[in-house]
Amino acid sequence: MTNTVTLKADHHGIAKPHVVGHQYTVLGDCNITSYRTGTTQTDPDQNITAASGGKTYTRAAGDYLLEGLVVGDHVVIEGSESNNNDDVIQITALTDTILTTTQAVASGSGNGDEKFTHAGEKVLASSFGLSTISSVEIVGQEVHSNNFILGNISSDGTFFYIYAYTTGSAALLAASLASGDIGVVTLKVTGNL
Repeated sequence: MTNTVTLKADHHGIAKPHVVGHQYTVLGDCNITSYRTGTTQTDPDQNITAASGGKTYTRAAGDYLLEGLVVGDHVVIEGSESNNNDDVIQITALTDTILTTTQAVASGSGNGDEKFTHAGEKVLASSFGLSTISSVEIVGQEVHSNNFILGNISSDGTFFYIYAYTTGSAALLAASLASGDIGVVTLKVTGNL
């Protein structure tokens, strides 16, 4: 996580969450200075077998859930069959040892050097002065050559992910993932204090 959030002042000059209905809303500039660094989600050098029939990645040891992956996350695999390594996949089902996607998967036995890396920037509710988040909206961006996708809000509401691509959509090759300093994304975040 390599971002800083600066809350934006409203028309009264107040830069903190304000109440809307039964929740609070706040605007903030999320400055992402080093996108896609240090975001590995599985332990390195896993034995993960890819199966085209079920579109699954089954690991011999370890636990996807304990490592923080959730349904809806976008991830990239390394060390797998060559066709799998190029893709950004979205997780559609998940257990402790089986990751499922709707995207095509090239079958191959795990050989002990596979790992999944999360394809997004984790943003915390606390960065916006909130304890939990119920909704997020992108309302502006500094770099218009990037396409941004908001990931699912975590089940406990404490974080979400921003995905940044230089072309197209999440179904394109991993090469389309943005990297480095991708500038400021202005977000409207609603939740509870």
